[in-house]
Amino acid sequence: MAAGTAETIRVIVSGDGGLVFWFGTLVGGGVLVLSGTLLQPSRTWPGFSLLAAGCALGLLPTIWTLVVPILLLMLVVLSLRDAQEATAAQRPSC
Repeated sequence: MAAGTAETIRVIVSGDGGLVFWFGTLVGGGVLVLSGTLLQPSRTWPGFSLLAAGCALGLLPTIWTLVVPILLLMLVVLSLRDAQEATAAQRPSC
């Protein structure tokens, strides 16, 4: 979200264009990741869905860095694992 804010300010000051792209992908993706992370403990699958959507949005403008996309993919995989474990823990045992 910090990178999105910086890019949004840069676009506004320089007038280069692309405000919708930078703000939508970086800030919007960051908000989705943050809200999904906060929601996942109480509502597992809706939280994971928000987190995964935010990571997908964040991949678009950061793919050239290679490090950020790898970290985003790791976040999705680990969150998926946690969601599956939480679902398995909620199922009644036979």
